[in-house]
Amino acid sequence: MGWPVTPALAIALGTTMLWAVYIVMTRFALHDGRIDPWAYTLVQLFSGGLFMAWLGRRAKGDWAGLLAPRMLAYGVLRVVVPGATTMALVHLAVAQTSLIGSANMVVAAALAAALRGLVPGRSEVAGLAALAAGIGVVIATAPGGLANPGVWWALLSESLAVLSAYVIEFHPRNRDDDIAARSRFTGELLIVTSLVLAIAWTAAGMLGLTRSPWQASGGGFGDPALWGWGIAAGLLFRGPGTWSGLWLIRHLGTAGFMISLSLLPVLAILAEQAAALAGWMAVPPLPPSLWLGAALIVAASAWLMRLRLRGR
Repeated sequence: MGWPVTPALAIALGTTMLWAVYIVMTRFALHDGRIDPWAYTLVQLFSGGLFMAWLGRRAKGDWAGLLAPRMLAYGVLRVVVPGATTMALVHLAVAQTSLIGSANMVVAAALAAALRGLVPGRSEVAGLAALAAGIGVVIATAPGGLANPGVWWALLSESLAVLSAYVIEFHPRNRDDDIAARSRFTGELLIVTSLVLAIAWTAAGMLGLTRSPWQASGGGFGDPALWGWGIAAGLLFRGPGTWSGLWLIRHLGTAGFMISLSLLPVLAILAEQAAALAGWMAVPPLPPSLWLGAALIVAASAWLMRLRLRGR
């Protein structure tokens, strides 16, 4: 079955623009190191979840179903994904983070072949190879290359994002096309994910593995700026972005969802440059070789999108 092209592309473009602005806003919010990245992640997950659950309040919920092992696994994955993206932005520029994030298409294709036997054709393999080459060039431009922790945070985030999409793709509640039901489902997922993060972080703090999330200093929950940025990210980006992402997974499948967001690096770079021109943030100088990698990634992404639109 082919894509429902018109609505899917419209929602994909809107979702891509949403996450591009979110990436730039997150980098701006964290630029001085005062706000803890994981606390910021928790606040946005919980606030976005409450907002979406409120929007879907007329629909029937299923909190017990969210405690099933598969859904708890999804919650754990979705804890790591936004946190890892946030950590990547601590070490890398928006351009580098978003371009490296294109690795999700390679991961999605590999998982589709391994889990569902959907082996890509020669044309798609060529596109994926060009994409991987472009990502390699971008990684080489990062300070320290592969030794830069931001590279590994970005790769981890995208790999787990693909895996979590597969977990949720065939969930019965993600097959429901009622808007209120989908909003309620999105809200419950985000709330459960935030609770998983809060419990895990608290336990780690009690064991002395990390600082407690409840301390008042060091960017903890006693910081008003954290609540301002976190709630804004949750209401404007995390909630709506998760809703539209689940919708795209429902209609395009995981691999199609990842390809549908292939314009994210370009839009994120444009958003970052616009923020720099407005004087809101400083953009570090990027080497010319990064643009070679970016050109490879954009060309490969466009090729993969063309193949997908042709139903291949």
